[in-house]
Amino acid sequence: GSAHNYKEIKIKENQGVVAIFLSSIFKHNKNYLGINKFILLKRFTLKEVVVLGGISKKNLMKLEEILPL
Repeated sequence: GSAHNYKEIKIKENQGVVAIFLSSIFKHNKNYLGINKFILLKRFTLKEVVVLGGISKKNLMKLEEILPL
């Protein structure tokens, strides 16, 4: 399930999802998370977390620094 904040993460967990898509991590729209907020939100769940939205070749290296690929 897709989530953008803590409340939505908990809703998705209650729905029994296998993985949570957090979007958008990079500034691609007005609701982007940024790396720091992404890391913080990722800590609120034991579910698999997938980055969604705003990823480009330019910022892919930033993701490799914070996520095991």
